[in-house]
Amino acid sequence: MTAAPLPVAAPALWRALLGIGDRDRPLPSAGDCQAWTAALSPGLVGGLVPDLALAAPAVQEARLFGRYQQALQVQALGWIADAGIDCVALKGFAAAFLYYPDPACRLIGDLDLLVRAATVPALVEVFQDKGFRFGIAQRRPWGFLSDASFMPLHSPDGNCNIDIHVQPDSYPLHLALDVDQVLRNARQVVAGGQAVSLPQPVHMAAILVSNLAKDKFAPDGLRKLLDLARLLRHEHDFAWPDLIELLQRARLGKALETTVCLLRGLGTPAELLPASLGHARGSLLDALLLDWWRQTPPGLARRLVREWTLAAEPDVAATLAWRRLRGLLAAGGGVPR
Repeated sequence: MTAAPLPVAAPALWRALLGIGDRDRPLPSAGDCQAWTAALSPGLVGGLVPDLALAAPAVQEARLFGRYQQALQVQALGWIADAGIDCVALKGFAAAFLYYPDPACRLIGDLDLLVRAATVPALVEVFQDKGFRFGIAQRRPWGFLSDASFMPLHSPDGNCNIDIHVQPDSYPLHLALDVDQVLRNARQVVAGGQAVSLPQPVHMAAILVSNLAKDKFAPDGLRKLLDLARLLRHEHDFAWPDLIELLQRARLGKALETTVCLLRGLGTPAELLPASLGHARGSLLDALLLDWWRQTPPGLARRLVREWTLAAEPDVAATLAWRRLRGLLAAGGGVPR
């Protein structure tokens, strides 16, 4: 069955979110963008595309909460620095301060921190002394996987969640990229007045691709894909050969191909992408693009099909299936010992 064509509103909005003007593709209406506005947040869409005429109260509320969350996360990083613990801030926090004009608009969700396993007890003690507590793991129908991170630590008011990672991302990424490599090559920036370490560009891109693959390219990864596209837009002379080589060693070459297909399909300029990747198309990828535009969550069967066909090498998919089964039989709690 052939998937319906992607509406022209999708690449028009995507390029606007990247800060690329396109006279041939006028902006869609706010109504046409409802799914993406909800997925990205009104504050982020309104900040990047002010001409979209979103509802002012929703934009303002999202911006205010983003500023509040930014203050909490910067404060948390200050506590870690005072304790002398080496860490790198990952994912949304890193992208917010590197690739967005207003970081507060992008700060949505947990503060992801990468640390060496040996420093986890000291890090947990820092936050437990401030009243943070671990969440409760929910037993999932298809097992519980946690080989790179733990359940989040929640602040007393629930508005600051700390996600501790001991590897850059779950299997298989740490076959080729481990915590020591990320910490050793991290860049130092000042974020919200606080000195903080963030991943270097290739490592950051690798973690984003790995995250998308781990989620079987579910459409709720839209913020991660936008982070990656804005990274490519801002990091001039991005080292594509290094990323390709790293992800091939990590058994994530198929995931990279699918990621670049998504970027091309949504309208990312060709000059930002490697000429050798992202040209494969077909009904499965066309359906994936349409799901991303409509923000249609896939069911379990579709997620598994996409894992085996678009996200994981066969040996990786088989290993993940075994680990899920093992987790189903003996679910972990997701809390450090």
